[in-house]
Amino acid sequence: PHPIGDEMNYITLVCGFPRSGTSLMMRLIQAAGVPLYYDHEHSFETDKIQGLPERWQWMEECVGKAVKVLDPHEWTPPPFFNYRVIWMDRNAGEQAKSQAKMLRLVGGCRPKPDQVNRVARQLISERDAALKVVHRLAHNPVCDVIMVTFETLIEQPLSTCAAICGWLRVSSSQADCMAGLIDKRNPDCLPHLRELAYLLPTPSEAPR
Repeated sequence: PHPIGDEMNYITLVCGFPRSGTSLMMRLIQAAGVPLYYDHEHSFETDKIQGLPERWQWMEECVGKAVKVLDPHEWTPPPFFNYRVIWMDRNAGEQAKSQAKMLRLVGGCRPKPDQVNRVARQLISERDAALKVVHRLAHNPVCDVIMVTFETLIEQPLSTCAAICGWLRVSSSQADCMAGLIDKRNPDCLPHLRELAYLLPTPSEAPR
């Protein structure tokens, strides 16, 4: 591992399940001044995650940066880096609805209500496995973990961002800028997909 004591020697992991607010958290961390590691600009994801834990060498490039790791119980980071871990949590029912909305609007698939309920139950059951990975990383004396719920982030943006600044050890003056990136909205699943404009090509970019 890299020497302890230097903030730039940590990898900041933003972990959670899909549609839990991890992309929003990556934007907030970037606004706080932490560089990001990603391949896809709008989702802040990297395909290299799917090679973990066997193919981990690319994570050397993540030192001093934040990287998004969805489903950490499936794609588990190696134990020999110095980590700071943010776990994004969300109401399982609303999260399942949001996943179904993504499939409907982007993938053209319309899951049935019983399928959405099944996904919610699966999220609840897999959460324990994912958190075991997070807690195992937390047993490392150089690992620091913070739990953030999507609901609290939406309903109390300024105080939550201030707490994140404190955890990141950056100036609390960044909290206002970070909170300004959070829309005033109900934390429940919205009927539309805010990211749709970013996920689909513009008319000029669309294939002809």
